[in-house]
Amino acid sequence: IMKFQMSTAATYANDLKNRLIIFTSLLTVLSVFLACFLAVGITRAITRPLETLVGITGKVAQGDLTMDIAVNRGDELGTLANSFASMLKNLSSIIAKMKDAVSQITSASTEILAASQQQAASAREQSSAVAETTSAATELSKSSEQIGDSIRRVSQATVHALGGMGKIKEAMGKTGEKITSLSEKSQEISKITELISDVADQTNL
Repeated sequence: IMKFQMSTAATYANDLKNRLIIFTSLLTVLSVFLACFLAVGITRAITRPLETLVGITGKVAQGDLTMDIAVNRGDELGTLANSFASMLKNLSSIIAKMKDAVSQITSASTEILAASQQQAASAREQSSAVAETTSAATELSKSSEQIGDSIRRVSQATVHALGGMGKIKEAMGKTGEKITSLSEKSQEISKITELISDVADQTNL
């Protein structure tokens, strides 16, 4: 009986030992699976927001500033996401202001270009007017020189004409003297003729 009881106790102890080993193994396996599950969950909880931020960063790098960051967390990742959202908002505001400034600069440049072109046109017109005035002044100077030459020629012709008139007057005076002399001689000849006539008449008597 004692041997049977000892054998039964040994069997029960072995059975209990085997059960404890199995339970411990199952508990270990469950702990490992639970640890892996928790690790995967924690990793996903960390990597998903990071992947979201990386995706948004890539789109921002391509010029898309309309992305909305929706990471509602109270840890460091939430702080990082909020900081990134604030940076994106500030960047959008800066770019909008830069676009406005560029638009104003472009408008001002267009107005300055138009004013410059207008001034250049006015300068060309003034230059053309100055050139025409200079040409007119040159022509007027030439005309004045020609008029001066004509006046000198007229003056010389007038001097020559006055000289000729003086000579003509002198010749007319001499001609008058000759005519007077001839008249006197004609009177003398007439007297001689009358005398001859008287003599002839007396001779016929």
